[in-house]
Amino acid sequence: MLWLMRFRGLVLKVWLSSQQNIKSLWSNMVSKVSAMWISHLEKKL
Repeated sequence: MLWLMRFRGLVLKVWLSSQQNIKSLWSNMVSKVSAMWISHLEKKL
């Protein structure tokens, strides 16, 4: 049963790290898109 607990801990760690990676990817995308939008709007004004 000990290996099962270890496996569960490993899965939890991987899941948490993937969640953080997804969050950072999302924030990068959002910042890029917002920067593009801002420059686009500045050109129009």
